[in-house]
Amino acid sequence: MNATFDQPVFVDKASESSPPTYCDALLPAWFYRERWHATAAAALLSALVCLADIAVGREFQVVPLYLLPVGLATWVAGRASGMGVAGACAVLWLAGELLEKASYVHELSPYSNAAGLFVTFAAVSWIVARLHSAMHSLEDTVQRRTAALLSEMGRRQRAEEARLRAERMAVVGTMSAQLAHEVRNPLGCIKLNIDLLGQEITALAGTSTHPAGESLTLLAEFNREVMRIKQVVDGCTGLVRHQRLEARPLRVNEYLEKQLRFVRGELAAAGVRLVQDFDPCVSVIESDGTRLWEALLNLIRNARQAMPEGGMLTVTTKTADAEVLVSIADTGGGIPPEHMDRLYTPFFTTKPDGTGLGLVLVHQVVNELGGHISCRSEEGRGTVFTISLPRECPVAASCGGDCLAETR
Repeated sequence: MNATFDQPVFVDKASESSPPTYCDALLPAWFYRERWHATAAAALLSALVCLADIAVGREFQVVPLYLLPVGLATWVAGRASGMGVAGACAVLWLAGELLEKASYVHELSPYSNAAGLFVTFAAVSWIVARLHSAMHSLEDTVQRRTAALLSEMGRRQRAEEARLRAERMAVVGTMSAQLAHEVRNPLGCIKLNIDLLGQEITALAGTSTHPAGESLTLLAEFNREVMRIKQVVDGCTGLVRHQRLEARPLRVNEYLEKQLRFVRGELAAAGVRLVQDFDPCVSVIESDGTRLWEALLNLIRNARQAMPEGGMLTVTTKTADAEVLVSIADTGGGIPPEHMDRLYTPFFTTKPDGTGLGLVLVHQVVNELGGHISCRSEEGRGTVFTISLPRECPVAASCGGDCLAETR
């Protein structure tokens, strides 16, 4: 309540991006377009009150009506305008008294009364200005607390979504452990026998009149499907494999620049141009660089696959409050809106040869690092995945000083 009220919030002619607040909406919008609008309206109202005072004489007291233009000018145009209108009202009242030639015991009485009215009007103007300032201060407080409440609600919603995904991941983990145990050994045996069968067919082809090409093609198809099953099993195993996080001071920009060198060739071969947009203000954070790159590499390869005819892949870093944001943006076909809610669902994929576990692994890694991931996509324009990382990893405090070696 200590803030002084100098000027209200006006809507500039060139830019109407600052509309009056709720307490200013009590008056028509045109009052707020220019300050002189309200001052002119107050002056006109003062003149009307003066004419009414002269017309009714002393039969009716209309002097309190002068408070209306004073309050109007102060509320809309500010304290200075209110003081000016207060002075004008006092002068108009004095002029009316002199025109009526009212009789007073002392000749200076009209002037002293006018001075008293000016003091009264000025006091009312000051009170209105303070009230206006208090209302704006209250509105600012309400807006700040509403924003904080919405932010907290968003954080809790993300936490609830993370909890539900963690529950689904627990189910996937149980299934994966059983699947890996039951399938891995028979799968290896099948692959070995396919290889031996291929060797036998090649050996028998020399003593037979039937060509071995068709048989070898079938075996290659069998082998490819076996490898696909193995890929799914390995992906499930990766989800249930709990690795201990090693939180170290990580220079994000330098680390990403070094790691991106290893994928430049792969991207260039696919006709994808890599763009790095690193914010120099991004400082050192506590995180596990190896796990972070594991998640980013999945996103980079997904982005490359989303641009089969080439395009541009942009890696961006920037700061936001107590977080560091790392974004992977592509210029591919985008993700249909109906698929957005299922991005992190295990085994959900739109790729012919996909397993539906890549983004699930990314989400798991980001959660382990104490961050969260978001996606923004527009069909025909591309997709942006953003990983938000805290400056301090949740496990950093428990690592101790021994594991905090500088990552270069």
